[in-house]
Amino acid sequence: MENKTKVVQKKKFRFLDIFYSMSPLLASIACILIGLLIGIVTLVCVNPGASANGIYNFLFGGLKEPSKVLYLTTPILLTGLAVAFANKAGLFNIGCSGQFLAGALIALIAAIDWQQNWFVCILLALIAGFVYGAIPGIFKAYFNVNEVITAIMLNWIALFVMNVICVNDNNLFMVKEYKTNELAQVNPGAILPRIDNNPYLNIGIFIAIFIAILLYIVVKYTTFGYELQAVGFNRDASRYAGISTKKNIILSMAISGALAGLSGALYYLVGTVRYSPQTAMVPAQGFNGIPVALLANSNPIGCIFTAVLISYLQVCSDYMQPAFAKETVDLAISLIIYLSAFSLFFLQLFRKIGKPKMHKVQLEKGAK
Repeated sequence: MENKTKVVQKKKFRFLDIFYSMSPLLASIACILIGLLIGIVTLVCVNPGASANGIYNFLFGGLKEPSKVLYLTTPILLTGLAVAFANKAGLFNIGCSGQFLAGALIALIAAIDWQQNWFVCILLALIAGFVYGAIPGIFKAYFNVNEVITAIMLNWIALFVMNVICVNDNNLFMVKEYKTNELAQVNPGAILPRIDNNPYLNIGIFIAIFIAILLYIVVKYTTFGYELQAVGFNRDASRYAGISTKKNIILSMAISGALAGLSGALYYLVGTVRYSPQTAMVPAQGFNGIPVALLANSNPIGCIFTAVLISYLQVCSDYMQPAFAKETVDLAISLIIYLSAFSLFFLQLFRKIGKPKMHKVQLEKGAK
């Protein structure tokens, strides 16, 4: 046999091998640290005299109210999972805010008008979000309409439909306070079970974490999860391999919508928050799910930690006033969220640095 040249991967252990394998985590950490640094610089520039105390609260203020951090984590964890799940199929679900409202509306109607308990309310919210999320999926699968366009329009449709229903439902809406009725007065059974009678700590966070673990198993270890990822990597090749791309597109958006709908139900069924149609803005929880998914590289388990981080910073902002205006704190947090979009850049950079080197090895005659 003639001599042949074969490219083989170097087997010797290198420190950069660990660097390469941990590149997704390192990319997220880099985004967070750079965002925190820019946020701190912003605070110093705005109010140098109060910067020391402001920086301390910016970094550690959330430790004073851990239960509130978990309370705020629940909705954005679920919307983050919604965005991450759609990403697995190569879709961008920017309609989580509308699906959030769809789930919230049905949950409140079931709780106040129909006098159902909390379990029935969240099941109905799941169904509402599932149906509302399937709409952009159907348009994408059958008419190739970009899901971003339909989802954005559906956000505003959900907002105004909810406002119209609220102000015209005498049982659901309190005209004097311009808010929905208090669950504690009209149907205490619809309030999520609390832990140690803490209004901020309820079973919602455990439901969200359970769903994150369940989604990780589905995506990583099931045929359905494999098909979703295949469709996300290459839709044409998946279709050629016999995978129903239309079915997976619709299901991924519908399941994503169900998660966002559940988020809306868990947010309003705590019994301390009431919806008011006074503001004509879609809820921020839907959009906050986007950086949660981006920072976690669409990993369901990673979404748990990034959701806690975003919620932690929101609680920290409460302890920075009045030395810093709320808009200043929001600016610092927004910088961190904005940098989450660069997680893919850092991921590619770290993988390039830690990429294992290939070596050419001469094969002797007769070698297999």
